Amino acid sequence: MEQHSKNLLKPAVIQTERLSSQFIKLDKETLLLPPHYSHSYNYYVIRETKSAVFVIARTRDLKYVINLEYRHPTGQFLYGLPGGIVDANESIIHAAQRELLEETGYGYSTSSTLQLSEPLFSQMGSSYPMPGLSSMKYYFVKANYPVEFIKEPHREPSENIKVLLLEESELNKILEETDSYPCDSSLLVGLQLFKKSTMQLKSFL
Repeated sequence: MEQHSKNLLKPAVIQTERLSSQFIKLDKETLLLPPHYSHSYNYYVIRETKSAVFVIARTRDLKYVINLEYRHPTGQFLYGLPGGIVDANESIIHAAQRELLEETGYGYSTSSTLQLSEPLFSQMGSSYPMPGLSSMKYYFVKANYPVEFIKEPHREPSENIKVLLLEESELNKILEETDSYPCDSSLLVGLQLFKKSTMQLKSFL
């Protein structure tokens, strides 16, 4: 599967500057350590008040919709789930549906959902991906019916993404060889929650 990342380009770093942004607040906290509370320790914490959501979605032929996305701190393209930040006053489910469509172009057309009795998406669980560094929380959502390609993705300029449709056998190979196929932790947690989920992927009526 080396062809997945063939011809994908990484951005060039032309200048580095440490700064604060509207998305991240870095706190330096001085802690007194137990049991005697006589030794101090400086701890740096990213105060991230926003949460993120990630989506497990499959097509009618049971292929997983997977992102191969450039993650600059790692300097690599990582296999991961479609997803992103939950906007203010936005529900987890709505954010999942929006992010899936924006990043991949996959979702549900109005005509294909008219007679469905179950919700299109359901929440599977959550996790803290970096509890030693950040308070950010990840939510995981699954598409309960096969998704279809609706329109071209509408991504942020910084989102360098290639959308892959992978068979389960291809995905298993990636998970078994993460040193060769680097993964975002969202993919590992999301798939584990998906496998434990009791609701199976349904067919359209």
